[in-house]
Amino acid sequence: MSNVKGTKIKSKFTFLRQHFSDAMVERVLAAMAPSDRAQLQTVLDLGWYDSGLFENLLAAIVKVAGHGDDQILGKVGRHSAEDISQNAYKVYFRSGDPETVLAKMVPIHAKLNDPGEMEVLRHSEQELSIVVKEPRALLNSCKVARGFYQRSVELCGVSNVSVEEVACSGKGANACEFKVSWT
Repeated sequence: MSNVKGTKIKSKFTFLRQHFSDAMVERVLAAMAPSDRAQLQTVLDLGWYDSGLFENLLAAIVKVAGHGDDQILGKVGRHSAEDISQNAYKVYFRSGDPETVLAKMVPIHAKLNDPGEMEVLRHSEQELSIVVKEPRALLNSCKVARGFYQRSVELCGVSNVSVEEVACSGKGANACEFKVSWT
């Protein structure tokens, strides 16, 4: 099984607070199993947490905040990209080149996931793929990733960004592959 850093979990709480309210965080937690709620009462930035717990949190966000609509997960991913572009990683976005920005995310991915392995492959001036080999996908995590990649590329100053997941390890593929294109 894989693990995620506490910062990934805490960023989802930040999304809920900023887009809804503190009360929404409590409502999402209340919809989770007691054992999950207990683990999420104190989340440490540098702590490691089971990816199943992370997936359960995403499912509760869909159920409660999204009223069953999983499109909210794309918004969660977009929020994470905006957050990372405003903090210590903002220098990466200054290049204006999607490949450079996403390539800089490779070591960040490895720091936030255990195991964590991904690569960025350029196909043309306006198309690349992100291949996530580890961790193995959980379906809600892929929906967050699509939103994250789309917003990250948009923040490079390009338009008409499209992200398509063409392979998913959660559906039996060897890795998740996201094709990203823009104009």
